[in-house]
Amino acid sequence: SGLAMYVYRKNGISIPRVARSQYMKGKKVSLRRLKPGDLVFFQTSSRRFSHVGIYIGAWKFLHAPRPGKRVSYASIKNRYWIKRYRGSVSYL
Repeated sequence: SGLAMYVYRKNGISIPRVARSQYMKGKKVSLRRLKPGDLVFFQTSSRRFSHVGIYIGAWKFLHAPRPGKRVSYASIKNRYWIKRYRGSVSYL
């Protein structure tokens, strides 16, 4: 959620800091209608919206795996991620 907030702020868009708030305040978008810059949310812990990525197109998203790790790309269609996908929103 921190990465998403940072990237959006650098582009002049203010979004909440916490993943759940980012999801609740954004405009809901289906997986099939995702556009680059939309946020994708996953449940990687007990919290429903515990991980956020920035969609970049072609079913890929940019995310910070965990504190101290490098920002990386992943595919939403990857078995790990699609199983944990919980929704997506747009602020654009």
